[in-house]
Amino acid sequence: MAARKYGYIESVQGSTARKWETAPLREEYQNNTLRSVERVERQKKMHPIQSIDVFSLLFMTAAVAITLYLCISYIQVQHNITSMSKQIAIKESEINDLKNQNDAAYNRIDTSVDLKYVYDVAVRELGMVRADQSQIMKYTNVKSDYVRQYGNIPEEEKSTLERAITKK
Repeated sequence: MAARKYGYIESVQGSTARKWETAPLREEYQNNTLRSVERVERQKKMHPIQSIDVFSLLFMTAAVAITLYLCISYIQVQHNITSMSKQIAIKESEINDLKNQNDAAYNRIDTSVDLKYVYDVAVRELGMVRADQSQIMKYTNVKSDYVRQYGNIPEEEKSTLERAITKK
């Protein structure tokens, strides 16, 4: 049995005394480098480098171009969605502002008209009275939200409103 120790080979043969010999380091190094070169050559033979044919090259180029086009299109769509979302938010804020202005104008008009005063003038000065249930006629139209008039409504001699106006 031989064991390597610090560049020397220690040999043991039976019960005799040990003999020291120097190890041939250069030969082992050269053998190892030759073996590694042979191993690389064997691997090259086992796995030869394959060249890419023209069809594969064109196919891969087309695939990369299509992928690049799809990525750019996706980014453009995302940009359009973001800009539309911003425009929607702007329009919603404009609608809210207009609704607030409309409500304020309605409240201003509503508070400017005194309904008690209108009732007093109608009852006292114009002689108007509330209609009885027998005088109220209800009409329901299920087909549309407006009523079409095909003929003139017959007029009385003078309506109550006209009589009140002509009194003055």
